[in-house]
Amino acid sequence: MTPPLKPILAAFFLMALASCSPPIDLTTSWTNKQATIKKSPKIMVMALGNDLANRQAVEGYIVSEIKLAGHQAVGALEIMNPSIQKYDSVALVNLLRQNNFDMILTNAVVNVKETERYIPGTTEQVPVATYPVESYPYYNGGYYNYYNYRMTSYQTVYETRSTPGSTVIDVEVLIESNLYDVQTTDLLWLGQSKSLTGDPSPELFKAFARNVVNDIKKNNLLQK
Repeated sequence: MTPPLKPILAAFFLMALASCSPPIDLTTSWTNKQATIKKSPKIMVMALGNDLANRQAVEGYIVSEIKLAGHQAVGALEIMNPSIQKYDSVALVNLLRQNNFDMILTNAVVNVKETERYIPGTTEQVPVATYPVESYPYYNGGYYNYYNYRMTSYQTVYETRSTPGSTVIDVEVLIESNLYDVQTTDLLWLGQSKSLTGDPSPELFKAFARNVVNDIKKNNLLQK
C-alpha cells in the first residue's frame, strides 16, 4: 500500500528546514517579574560591535520583528553617531528620554570560544572496476536452455584509498541581549544566545532576531 503523499511531503519539508536552519539558539532567558511594564512601548534597538554593516543588519532585523508584533522600534544607528562604540550611561539615558523611548534593547557578543579538534584519517576499500572471470551454460529446463544461454560471473577490483587526518576549529559565540526600562533603568529581560559559527550571515541574524523578540513577547514584555 502506497503511503499518503501529504505526510511524506510534510516530513520532507521539516527535515529540509531543520538541515538548513542557522546554528543559533536562545539558551538562557530571565525576566524581571517585579517590574511594571509600560504598554505600547517605543523601543530603541542597539547592536554593539566593530563591524558597522553587521550592527546595521542586526538592528534592522530586530526592529522588523518588533514592528511585526505591532510595536514601535528604531535602530540606534538611525539616531546615534555610528563611530561611537560606547556612550556615557547618563548621556545615553538623556538621549533616550529626549527621543521618547520607553525601552532599550542592547545586543553584544560577550564571549568567543575556539576549540581545536582533530579528525582522524580514514582508510577504506573502494570498488573501482569489474571483469568477467567465468562463463558457463545456464540450464533451468526451460526456454533459455533452447538457445544455449550462458551465465557469466564477474570479479570486482578494489582499491585502497586513504584520507589524511585534519584539525578543525570549533567556534562557539555567546551573544547577550538586555532589555531596559528607560525611565527606571531597571533590567526587564536578559537573554543569552549561542551560535556555533563565527561567520555572520543574513540567515543567522534573522534567526537571532526572531528568537530574541519571540521570547520577549512570550514573557509579556510587549503589551498593547
